[in-house]
Amino acid sequence: NLTMKQMYHICYGRNTKDGDYVTNQDWINYMETVLDFAFDGYTVQDAGGVWKKEHERAKIVSVCTSHSDKVYDVMETYKKVYDQESVGLFITPAMEFI
Repeated sequence: NLTMKQMYHICYGRNTKDGDYVTNQDWINYMETVLDFAFDGYTVQDAGGVWKKEHERAKIVSVCTSHSDKVYDVMETYKKVYDQESVGLFITPAMEFI
């Protein structure tokens, strides 16, 4: 699905439904095997969030792409592999490189 480039900000919670946690090594594995494969470049930020009144550490990945299908694919992979009910996404106009 090729469209105009947009910025996708993907919000990944690190708690799992069964009370487990996505470790730092889990996150590195996800970046190396999923994100690195899907995108030429992206930015990762540490964050904190709340899901259903439960506080958790989180990661925000920002990527500028015209491939929305890849964005949704990486989100679905994270949900399946790390037992997530959902992954957050907000979309903004594309970043400019100056």
